[in-house]
Amino acid sequence: MNIPSVLQHAISRQAQLLKKFIEFLESETDALSQAPDPQTLSQLGLRKKEFASRLAELDEQRTEALLAAGSDDIDATLNLFCEHDPALQQAVTHWRQLVRQARRINVRNGEILLALNQHNQKALQILQAQHGTSLYNAQGRLAPAGQSPDTPG
Repeated sequence: MNIPSVLQHAISRQAQLLKKFIEFLESETDALSQAPDPQTLSQLGLRKKEFASRLAELDEQRTEALLAAGSDDIDATLNLFCEHDPALQQAVTHWRQLVRQARRINVRNGEILLALNQHNQKALQILQAQHGTSLYNAQGRLAPAGQSPDTPG
């Protein structure tokens, strides 16, 4: 097995997928800025899970190639191969930049989601203060302020 070649291929595939993931994350940022409905949030979450799964598969291929070199220290082994292969070094540097960029955008999106959740929790607290702990009646309708949801209305 030509480990540097396998690594180059795996890292290039990861970089290509990371670019698509970054595009997705940026579109997720746009969607989050529109205060999305629960269905949109669910779809975004499912798509993100798909990306995570595919990235994990590619990461496993890269890890297997590094382990085939006979060392358990994956990072040190990758760095060693990079020292002897400038093209691999360039690919790894680019891949690491993409990983950092994706992480940064993902953290930002998480902060936006947290803020949206906090906003929704405050709105729910206000409604509960007006309507009690049960906001909806048996028909699934919002109970009028001051009326118990169980009271026919």
